[in-house]
Amino acid sequence: MAYLIDGNNLLWVMLGQRPVQPSGIVPGHCVQLAWAISRYLGKVGQEAEIVFDGPEPQDIARFQNIPHLTVWFAGPGRQADAWIEERLRSFTAETKLIVVSSDRHVRQAAIHAGAGQIRSETFWDQVLLSQADQQDILEPPAKVEGISQAETDLWMRIFGIKEDQ
Repeated sequence: MAYLIDGNNLLWVMLGQRPVQPSGIVPGHCVQLAWAISRYLGKVGQEAEIVFDGPEPQDIARFQNIPHLTVWFAGPGRQADAWIEERLRSFTAETKLIVVSSDRHVRQAAIHAGAGQIRSETFWDQVLLSQADQQDILEPPAKVEGISQAETDLWMRIFGIKEDQ
């Protein structure tokens, strides 16, 4: 199974606002989104393509070599919706494909092409849940529970900090 993701649509879900226009996109947000999706895809053993509205940013190299994810930009004056619909026209049912978008016409195009579809909000919830599980595993106990008074005293001595400072 592979995912085909409407990047701007998912970005507004991640940022909690609607809509995100190409002129309002901060490339750093797109990169954050791409890496979050990459971690999720690695965990579930899937691959995906994500497409954002508009032209490639000047720092396109930040989007290369992201594991499990290929990042596309629809091109100057083009929206991801049109790019996805074009891609679906060449889709063959031998490949299991799920389109991620909350746009009704994009989801309808996916159904018409024989692909699956999932709303961006639902997909983002899955991404967040997978990362919450992963954080629980990766956080060291001292970060979660704090350090002991003895460790605090030791560090204060090492850095020459007196209690009354």
